[in-house]
Amino acid sequence: MKLIISILALYMVGAHAVVQEQMFKGTAKLVEVLIPNELLSQKTLKFSCRRGSKEAKTYPYITKENRLFALIAETYYSEFETISCHINETKVAEILVLDKAYPITYLRVPSEQTSPSPETQARIEREQTLLGKVYATSSSTLLYDKPFVVPLDSVVTSPYGVKRIYNNGELAGYHSGIDYRAATGTSLYSANSGKVILAQDLFVTGNTVIIDHGKRLFTIYAHMSKISVTVGQIVKQKQLIGLAGATGRVTGPHLHWGVRLHSTLVDGNTIVSETETFFDRF
Repeated sequence: MKLIISILALYMVGAHAVVQEQMFKGTAKLVEVLIPNELLSQKTLKFSCRRGSKEAKTYPYITKENRLFALIAETYYSEFETISCHINETKVAEILVLDKAYPITYLRVPSEQTSPSPETQARIEREQTLLGKVYATSSSTLLYDKPFVVPLDSVVTSPYGVKRIYNNGELAGYHSGIDYRAATGTSLYSANSGKVILAQDLFVTGNTVIIDHGKRLFTIYAHMSKISVTVGQIVKQKQLIGLAGATGRVTGPHLHWGVRLHSTLVDGNTIVSETETFFDRF
């Protein structure tokens, strides 16, 4: 049924079909398109997407027969520009970005966490530089062969996208991941197979594990009381990676799970659903 719906959402440009899709801000989207007949014989293809009149970005992809699959992401701070995707110079998809309302929550945390000392601010900046280097490379091949799963079967205490106001307005931002209720010492598991690329304490996220799943898709596990994996380790889906805790900038023990796709933090639930669709079609 999903494939039938996909085929119906087409319009023709010249001799080939252009897929029409929709996605919300802050989400991941699986794009499936037919490779134009005139490009099937080419050994190298470039899949790129352009937002409005901005410069096009190139995305990794997988092909099967005459179909191309790619995961794209749209930022929480979307400007709601239509996304046009191309294979080489041929337009193959058009994606309408939709707004989504997220709730607001008010939190109280120690003032040093919202107004860090110069020493702490210097540490935060060093760690941001480190994270930039960590995310700079990713496996060129998929490191997983099944859909993603959520890392913990527990109550969601704070979903992705919630706007957070700290200490009556001292600091505002949005929640870039999903928080799961987890007592200190609760076992935490990887959402899919991949390679551990970071396993250390950070000021904001505490004891943190980051896993590269290939093609610029990463998962983040934060605020852990114990880390049970090491950098460079290959992990399987649902493998123990550590224990829940309350390290970093938190108000209590829990698991913060984040998903980063092409430099954008997206709702992890959409990675679960979109990879389910991918493996169903692929």
